[in-house]
Amino acid sequence: MSKFDYMEFGYSAGSCDTLVFHAKKYTKEEVVNIFNEEYDYLGKMAKVKDVHDGYVKWFINPPEYMSGDFEGGCYGFVDKPGSGAFPVYTLELSELDDFEEDIQTSKLNGQQKEIKGCSGECDLCPDADGCEQCGSV
Repeated sequence: MSKFDYMEFGYSAGSCDTLVFHAKKYTKEEVVNIFNEEYDYLGKMAKVKDVHDGYVKWFINPPEYMSGDFEGGCYGFVDKPGSGAFPVYTLELSELDDFEEDIQTSKLNGQQKEIKGCSGECDLCPDADGCEQCGSV
């Protein structure tokens, strides 16, 4: 199995524009949980609907547009599987809602409760009984 777990991709060295997760090692729900726990300092909230499919491969000699800031090999996106490519899940940081904009209020047992990142019908809600992620019922 690939050494690749998850990694920050950027348009230039040192930037993080996209988080990329190996799709055979993580589920979309795990991607969301990892992002919301480990990258909370960004003030962004991810949901399962924000996770996209893609393919990545290791380039031993990457083209200039991929590695203009450094020397050596690197991972890069490709359009389809094959020739060393593997499936990934991606989170584009620019597409994510700001945490403050995503706070919603819901009635829970007659009381107002702030729910961060969920309308009560999120992709993580397992069934009509409620959602452990957002606390809605």
